[in-house]
Amino acid sequence: MNNKKKINLIIFHPYSSVGGADLSLSKLINNLDLNSFNIEFICLNKENISRLINKKIKIHIIKSRRTFYTVFKFRKIIKENIKKDYKKTIILTNQNFANVLTYFFTINLRNKIKIIGIERNHISELNFHENFQDYFKKKILKLLIRFVYRRLDRIVGNSKELSKDLSNYLKINVLTLQNQFNIKKLKSYKKKNNIILNVGRLEFQKDQITIIKALNYVVKFRNIKLIIVGNGSKYYEIKQQIRRYGLKRHVQIIRNSKNPKKYFQKSKLFIFSSLYEGFPNVLIESIENGVPVISSSCKSGPKEILSNYKKKDFFKIGDHNELSKKILNHFKEPNYLQSKIEGIHKSFKKYDQKKISSQYLDLFLNI
Repeated sequence: MNNKKKINLIIFHPYSSVGGADLSLSKLINNLDLNSFNIEFICLNKENISRLINKKIKIHIIKSRRTFYTVFKFRKIIKENIKKDYKKTIILTNQNFANVLTYFFTINLRNKIKIIGIERNHISELNFHENFQDYFKKKILKLLIRFVYRRLDRIVGNSKELSKDLSNYLKINVLTLQNQFNIKKLKSYKKKNNIILNVGRLEFQKDQITIIKALNYVVKFRNIKLIIVGNGSKYYEIKQQIRRYGLKRHVQIIRNSKNPKKYFQKSKLFIFSSLYEGFPNVLIESIENGVPVISSSCKSGPKEILSNYKKKDFFKIGDHNELSKKILNHFKEPNYLQSKIEGIHKSFKKYDQKKISSQYLDLFLNI
């Protein structure tokens, strides 16, 4: 097909990993017609998305420790694409810092490209910090977001509250396009043991340490095992907390599981402890497998996905005392959360893969 009839879509996702963003992007890519789109994927240092997408998709891995060389290599890829004379060239960029970088990386190419920035975490992310350096970086990033996002061609949020609050901060319209799913039938499994589950990267954002602290109180009253599936920079800190509270026989960490489905199938409860989020895919997976959820009240996706939950059904961010009480209450009266699953699952039709893909297609065609 003639390039002039094709839309050139360049996806910039700096840190490709086996996570929610990669899964969402792979579904988007796989639902686009390659007769109408040329799709290329740019990431830094390594990629994990290739096993999820069509092998015809070209993947650029920019390996560089210095930002200057990253800029040079990124611009070279964009310029080479512009020369191919496509119908239009769109850069779809993911996550706040990548959205900001893309704007500055393409500063004098703006008349030849369109930039769509996807925001995958609620802006409250920038209110949480681990140390002064992190605090300072996030303050600067928040200012840059206000400057840059107004100059991009479109900003997309993956949950309603995320888009609303970001729109209020920016004073511009933010489009909501939720993550897409091939929704599966509701499943139910017979579970003998009192296993609770957490699936997610072992990072500051996911706050598994609050679960460990809550478990320290819970095991005094019930024989419960916690399985954490994930890997990340907080692994050794979490292990240290497990040793500190003497919970070694109650906690198992699975670091290299490519498919956590089997852990959902044997768990009686899923705990979601994040400090902030966008649209957490793992909650969809938990409900589809018939596993009731206790979630933090973080902004923004959990309240949207757990659509029939009341305010009292969530626990305050980082409050291990409240979480421990909710865990004990659940094992005392399991039918309360279990009864909510069917209603939540019925609401998932709004995340239908074909529906969301069609909305993205409309965006690409009309931008």
